[in-house]
Amino acid sequence: MSGIHRRSLLVLATACGLAAAGCDSGSSGGAASSPAPPPSATSAPSVPPPTSAPVPSGETAVLWMDGFCGAVNTFVTDNNATAKGVASSVNGKQLADYTAILDKALTSLAALPPAPVPLAETAKKSFVDKYTAARDQLVGAKRQLDAAPKSTAAQGKALDAYVAAQNKSIEAVDPVSPILASPELMQAAGSAKHCRPGT
Repeated sequence: MSGIHRRSLLVLATACGLAAAGCDSGSSGGAASSPAPPPSATSAPSVPPPTSAPVPSGETAVLWMDGFCGAVNTFVTDNNATAKGVASSVNGKQLADYTAILDKALTSLAALPPAPVPLAETAKKSFVDKYTAARDQLVGAKRQLDAAPKSTAAQGKALDAYVAAQNKSIEAVDPVSPILASPELMQAAGSAKHCRPGT
């Protein structure tokens, strides 16, 4: 079986996994040679129902969690839609499109209000770091692809970079799991619209 054919099967499996897999807060992306099927954006983590018990800076925490969940879940939805167009190879436009959805997520995360508790900032940083690493990998891959003569080898390298960047970006898909240790953030997640299942 040729290297290109193996990569074709790899990306087809990745694209199918994006559309069908369930959300698992403990999942992590694998190596480029065996990418883990990313969770579907239609499945969301369970969060506690809203309560009336007052918490410090409650409204601030809800606002922050709503923006945080919105940024991450929108990225997962965009990721699912983008990956459906990837088959046996990728071109410069597909690399640029995936870079764009990562930039969109990073912009949304950067626009969040000040973190209501230190753990919120830690959770945000974990997503920012993964998205940034994936984006930088795609930018480098597109630069190399644009500079190289059209060939099977150049396409193969671009495809490998695409899959590796995708694996990196989907290592974190559950915006709620990183804040489980914070009662305030967990309560805020229960009231935040974009943290609820199906949103």
